[in-house]
Amino acid sequence: MKVVMWVFVVMVVLIVGFVIWASVNTHSQLGVLIKNARYGEQCEKIVPMSGVPGFPIPIKTPNSEEIYQIFFFSISPGYPVKGVTSSLRAPSVTAELRRGDHAVCSPLIYSNATIKDNYGPRFSPEAEKLSINAIIRRQEELYLATEKVADHYFNDESGADAKAVADDFYNKFVYLSEPGFKEFYYNLNPLFWQWIEKLTGKILVSAPESTMTAALNGLVQVPEKARPFLPSKGILFLSGGLTSYARRVIVDLDKQTISFAEATTKGGSTYADMNTSVAPLTQVQIKKITSLINEISSSKNSFTAERPMLDFNVVLFLVKDGVVKVINSFGPPVGEVSDLYYYLWRLLPAIE
Repeated sequence: MKVVMWVFVVMVVLIVGFVIWASVNTHSQLGVLIKNARYGEQCEKIVPMSGVPGFPIPIKTPNSEEIYQIFFFSISPGYPVKGVTSSLRAPSVTAELRRGDHAVCSPLIYSNATIKDNYGPRFSPEAEKLSINAIIRRQEELYLATEKVADHYFNDESGADAKAVADDFYNKFVYLSEPGFKEFYYNLNPLFWQWIEKLTGKILVSAPESTMTAALNGLVQVPEKARPFLPSKGILFLSGGLTSYARRVIVDLDKQTISFAEATTKGGSTYADMNTSVAPLTQVQIKKITSLINEISSSKNSFTAERPMLDFNVVLFLVKDGVVKVINSFGPPVGEVSDLYYYLWRLLPAIE
């Protein structure tokens, strides 16, 4: 009797173990990439503990690299409260997902005037009725549908098969995704949604407002106070902190000029009025600056400091073709951003 019992127990353990193994190994690649991004070493420093991942959107970068991008957002309240409908807070971080590589996360910077306190409930009325298990199953189906539609999108296909796959993806996406985040999803990659519309005739958002500006390293909105200092083409460096002098460097590649501004007291705002020096750039200097900008733009590095600091921080704005890429070091500049930052400041004595 004991032998039979032990055999039965062993069989149950083996069956359960197989089911768990099968469930883990049938997960989509996207599901694994998102999980790795959420808890990866670099992203974990930036993504809030309450951060919830949205759904990935395929992107083909200017370098023809095929990646996915997601954003992380928060829900308020963060735990179920009887009689209270949870609401969404604006995404705070984006992540680039690459097969076989670490995710690169970037903080989102917004103008306060463009962000709402509440983006509505997390689920559509139809999805709200689903059980947790049903939501998990639908989520996995959406990941698989995203992988399929990405293959057709990356190859710019428009045949009957691509149309059917695009239609299936769209229906699954709209059913499960957060209704209030349609504009955010659109801005992850407008070209993708235009391709979907061309194949299916279905529109995610009509004439989306420019709450965000699409950028290779994430979606960013330039703070209102920084906009007057942005060149049409070039860079803006803002640096300072609680125990540091606020500094501002602007390189205008159209005008071929560089300007420096530095506060006279520590802890001041980088947007304040400061004594400013302006000078023309030589062709050698422009070539050097352009080379460093290109290296930063094409790099997979997040350029964030190993340990965030309040007493000194550097933020870089890269502006090209109407696209703004924002890199917040959360401390001293890193890598090529550091090379560019200190190269520009080495030009100051010659200008003065």
